[in-house]
Amino acid sequence: MQVQDLTSAASFLLDEHAPYVTKNVAVVDSAPRFDSEYRDLRKERRRAEKKKKKSPEHHRRYLDLCDEANQLSNSKKKQYFKKILDNSRGNPKTLYTMVNNVMDRKQDNAIPDTENIEELASTFNTFFT
Repeated sequence: MQVQDLTSAASFLLDEHAPYVTKNVAVVDSAPRFDSEYRDLRKERRRAEKKKKKSPEHHRRYLDLCDEANQLSNSKKKQYFKKILDNSRGNPKTLYTMVNNVMDRKQDNAIPDTENIEELASTFNTFFT
């Protein structure tokens, strides 16, 4: 057996049993409500997390930073949504768009995709009779 045969066999087995998967990951830092103050606090919290096993004082510092980061995140989120709500006052379309984005609602197309219009009309006709 040659190296190429082994390589192709291994590649085939990997593709069959562990196929390559692409995933999209949302980056938290891209949220408009997270500014440099919040990013700096998160950096400090990560540094404290690395030291937390060294002593009880380090662990306490880490927990305090976790609480502080959570409180700051919640206050930034409240400020951000309050600003959006204030800006959308008197404009219901903007308000509902924001609500749908927050609730992660995607609007589905009401009409099914089809190339054959006669088939679509026939399907509607069958459904409504």
